[in-house]
Amino acid sequence: MTSPPADADSSAADSPVAPSQVPSELPALPPLTAVPPDLAPPGGSLPAPAPLDPGWTTRTRALEVLAALAVAYTLFFARAVLLPFTLAFVLALLFRPVVRHLRRRWHLNEYAGAAGVLAGTLGLLAFGLFLLAVPAEDFVRGIPEKVDAATVKLQDEKLFRSFQSIQRKLSNSGELSLPAEPPPPPPVGDEELDGEDPNYAALGAAGPAVAEEVREAGGVEAEVDEDVPALVVEERPPSLLNRVFNDAPEALGGFALAFVFLYFLLAEGDAILNNVIGLLPTIADKREAVGLTRAAEKGVSRYLMLVSAINAALGVCIGIAMWLVGLPNPVLWGVMAGLLNFIPYVGAFVGAAVVFLVAYLEPEFSLGEAALAPLCYMGINLLEGNFVTPAVLGKTIALNPLMVLLSLAFWGWIWGPTGAVLAVPLLSMTKIVCEDVEALRPLALLLGPRLDRESMAAANDTAKTDAVATDAATADAAGSNAAAVPAA
Repeated sequence: MTSPPADADSSAADSPVAPSQVPSELPALPPLTAVPPDLAPPGGSLPAPAPLDPGWTTRTRALEVLAALAVAYTLFFARAVLLPFTLAFVLALLFRPVVRHLRRRWHLNEYAGAAGVLAGTLGLLAFGLFLLAVPAEDFVRGIPEKVDAATVKLQDEKLFRSFQSIQRKLSNSGELSLPAEPPPPPPVGDEELDGEDPNYAALGAAGPAVAEEVREAGGVEAEVDEDVPALVVEERPPSLLNRVFNDAPEALGGFALAFVFLYFLLAEGDAILNNVIGLLPTIADKREAVGLTRAAEKGVSRYLMLVSAINAALGVCIGIAMWLVGLPNPVLWGVMAGLLNFIPYVGAFVGAAVVFLVAYLEPEFSLGEAALAPLCYMGINLLEGNFVTPAVLGKTIALNPLMVLLSLAFWGWIWGPTGAVLAVPLLSMTKIVCEDVEALRPLALLLGPRLDRESMAAANDTAKTDAVATDAATADAAGSNAAAVPAA
């Protein structure tokens, strides 16, 4: 038996394969992990695919609006707990460097240092209340007499009389002169009472009979006792003193809870921070979190300490100015000015209005002399706001006035006067934290003041540098994925 020739094998290999001879399953091809050299672009790497951006849909916007409303309502209805905790958190950032100093200098642990800081704070508050109690009591007692004297003095003011005359002319100009209705005729003594008289019409069919009985009995005479005054029911809103006493238990409970929170935040602050950092997965994340926390705490503590010192100095200056003007109890108005200055813009106008009213309530002050007190008050505030605060704090902690007013309105609406006091520290804390986080720096620029040309140019250069660095990192990542196909 002879073997077939070689050309027969080659011709059989070149002939088409019948469909019945095709295998049912082809062997699996290996995945393409790299671009073949003959198909690669000239640069040797492919651009990274653009991330998918689904965009804001209507559903996403609605969910975000609902989430914002839920947060606002939670802040409002949970203010009994959230407000003391927020106040304690801000005070903890202020007193935390003091606790660390006591630990380094006097070797006191966190619990002893926190107890010492709280004891000193409560002692200063008690001493301040003791000093201000007598002037405040004297001022409150003299308010009724001073108000009566100021009312008489106001009636003698030429400007007030001119205002009253203008008001009367304006009110009389809008009235219409209608003809006076003629008075009803007097009743006749022996005139028979008609059953259809309106006084008896409500009696229906029994009206004429009742009227006849009354007439035969000689009528009804009402005896009026002139010595008994008429009873007048008047609904009055609760006085300021009643409101203070009604709200005092809730306020004292809130401050007590805030001091409890403050003690544990000062004593357990580092331990809580270590526990939170321990949850992070990598060493790099832990170091970044520690650095960010320390930087934010340092910036916020510096801001709060400087602002407190500036407000204390402002209170001293305004107290001296009120003493020179001749206003009684200048220490009281100096403390009021220092506390109100924690509320920018609004606090200055409120304090100026208060000192004007107090000055005008004094008998020896005329209207022009009383206006000298608010002028001095506003002048000192303008010097502090335009020269002292920018020089001490610098532009790094400067805030946009519109954002400040929005923050005051929001937190004042949510948490009342205490929220208005906390509005600016919370806004400053947000700005400081956003400046330390690279992804949140645009928000810090939004919260900051108006940028000049140099600042805008520097911000644009920083943005361009970040964009170039991002593009280079993306190109490096894409290039690392492009490699030669291994040889067969």
